[in-house]
Amino acid sequence: MGGHAGGVETARPGRVKTAVGKRYARVALEGGLKKRLVYAIPDHLQPELDQGHKVAVPLGKSNRRAWGYIIEFVDSPDYDRSKIKEIISGPPNKLQIPDQLMRLAHWVSDYYCTPIGTVLMTMLPAAVRKPQATHKFVKFVRRKATLAQVRKACAGLRTRAPKQAQVLEAMLKKHGAVAMSELCNETSTNAAAVQALEKKGLLTIDKKQQHRDFFKEDVFIKVDPKKLNPEQQQVFDRLCAVVDDNKFHVDLLHGITGSGKTEIYLQLIAHARKKGKSAIVLVPEIALTPQTIEHFRSRFDEKIAVLHSRLSAGERHDEWHRILSGEAAIVIGPRSAVFAPVKQQLGVIVVDEEHDGSYKQQELMPLYNARDVAVVRAKFQNALALLGSATPSMESYHNSLGNKYALSVLPGRVFARPLPEVKIIDMRREQSQNNSYVIVSQPLLDAVETRIKTGEQAILFLNRRGYATFAICTDCGEVIKCDHCSISMKYHRAEGLLKCHLCGDTRRLNPVCGKCGNPNVKYRGVGTQQIENLLNRILPDARVLRMDFDTTRKKHSHGKMLNEFRRGKANILLGTQMIAKGLDFPNVTLVGILNADVSLNLQDFRAAEHTFQIVTQVAGRAGRGEVPGEVFIQTYNPEHPAIIAASQQDYLKFFNQEYVFRSELSYPPLTHLVKILIQGEQAVDVGESADLAAGQLRQNLPSTVELLGPVEAPVARIKGRHRYHIFLKSQNIRGLLKHVKDTMKDLKCKASIRITIDVDPISLL
Repeated sequence: MGGHAGGVETARPGRVKTAVGKRYARVALEGGLKKRLVYAIPDHLQPELDQGHKVAVPLGKSNRRAWGYIIEFVDSPDYDRSKIKEIISGPPNKLQIPDQLMRLAHWVSDYYCTPIGTVLMTMLPAAVRKPQATHKFVKFVRRKATLAQVRKACAGLRTRAPKQAQVLEAMLKKHGAVAMSELCNETSTNAAAVQALEKKGLLTIDKKQQHRDFFKEDVFIKVDPKKLNPEQQQVFDRLCAVVDDNKFHVDLLHGITGSGKTEIYLQLIAHARKKGKSAIVLVPEIALTPQTIEHFRSRFDEKIAVLHSRLSAGERHDEWHRILSGEAAIVIGPRSAVFAPVKQQLGVIVVDEEHDGSYKQQELMPLYNARDVAVVRAKFQNALALLGSATPSMESYHNSLGNKYALSVLPGRVFARPLPEVKIIDMRREQSQNNSYVIVSQPLLDAVETRIKTGEQAILFLNRRGYATFAICTDCGEVIKCDHCSISMKYHRAEGLLKCHLCGDTRRLNPVCGKCGNPNVKYRGVGTQQIENLLNRILPDARVLRMDFDTTRKKHSHGKMLNEFRRGKANILLGTQMIAKGLDFPNVTLVGILNADVSLNLQDFRAAEHTFQIVTQVAGRAGRGEVPGEVFIQTYNPEHPAIIAASQQDYLKFFNQEYVFRSELSYPPLTHLVKILIQGEQAVDVGESADLAAGQLRQNLPSTVELLGPVEAPVARIKGRHRYHIFLKSQNIRGLLKHVKDTMKDLKCKASIRITIDVDPISLL
């Protein structure tokens, strides 16, 4: 686990020093280098460098240029100063990370066992980090000479410079400035002709910064705040007092689906803005729809910054700088928005659907949970962290019971609307009665047909995209698996391809079995494509919109589809998890959950919790208008406690029974969990490294820590890399992390082995 030679390695930073005459700086490098190196500051750079600035430094024997961030200044290093190299150059584009985020970066680095240089890279969008990143400037042309002078010049140029004359003729019709590109297109000329006219003193070319706006074509109608019901008002008044108090506070807002949590968010943010404070709103990526954004942009006159994955690099760059400058004081986005560089005092961080797994980064270090980082940021900045959910995570609700968080409850829907009536369909009985495999039960089909006839709408949920979930030889039972991952390939009928949903590998479906040679490979299982075909075939009046990863890849496609559904161009919205939350369609009176068991059968102690949450959330899309809703849950496990509790929309019932299960096995929220993932291309090397890591972790293992493993991961191979897990459990997370760090820093493995430390993992797969 060695580092790279560069400057001189030092101990971790202590108090930041910003004395006049700074001579040395400790720099954290991008790219995962664990060492924090000290560099000398050239005299000409001393005036412009401060903590948080991005700088270029020489690294290694070759002195290759590397980028890093100044962590602190050092007055007098206690080693040979002649060996200390100098910083090459100062911050590109004056890029500097604010102090508030530097403090947060240190915490994230320490808690999630990640080099701080990597953390700082995560905090900054790639479009901002790039040294050449800049704002977009557009050239505008306006008349400099008088109209009479322009007419005279135009007449004189028609023969000897007709292109310039064309430009002048066009400018005679303009009352103000016009974009250079627009002028050139209109006159079929180029910039050279315009520049020649500028030299003659007839025109002026100005550069203006242009904000690249993802939503520039959207129109938002101003909406007034809604009157709060007594339960909402009570919660709102208490939260306003917290914002006014300028003290750290965490509140878990447990409100059933349709209870009006969003309205509280909106009015609370409005209150914070009146006090001159900023706000950050985190939403799951799949819930960051135009409908969600419309809630905010139609309520506030000021500009709101939106950060999410669909933005182009330029749009992301401009949004980040609007936040940094203070132009935007309200920020909406998925997990990375927790690092938004708001300028005004932070008043409130809202984490909507706080239980959602997308708040946890699961691939690239640091493997942080934005919900927990939001709480820590609120603590550092004396702000309110408001966590909202109809189905809170076990951890958050447990914290509210232990008085770490305050608990606010909204027990009913707004306007006293009833919860939808829920019916559990036993698919074992359906198959028995039909003597065949049933995809959509007859009661659900009848209910969908009724909605179509009455002009109402239905949402059908299946968390499996594609046409079929696997291909199998009906002779020998061989399932076609990905060559690089330990999962079956999914059949996508539209393209005629088998696809791996982990690594993206594709191949043509060959009816001949590669194992036994018989031509009997068939596809089995159900995906959203197959359901779409089925509905179109048996329901003549069905107008189906399918929303999944395959249909929403294009920019703005997600929003366009939802707008079509809202306008009634479709009467059935069929989709995966992206339709499970954040949607509010008053005309939807029916929800069908086609396979409630998909997440129930995962090899994960959170399987029941995930099932309860997704079923409850999807069911909550029904009956949000004047007409009461109805929900059908298709399941092969109708007696499962999670299914029953979800059908009754009874969170406390689920929490209490799940808590007993977790207690017996000492799982979170009663303990903290750390997962150590060992990966490599050679299975033998991975197994040996896992044994080595487990052996060293067991040495000097505190009595409060329990070690499990090493074991092969449930998904044993992803993208050609074999995977082993080691788990450690303890109630004392700080003691657990210290033991892990002390052990892993001395672990010697082959260079091909990758070891990842996942603190508070949400998936054991």
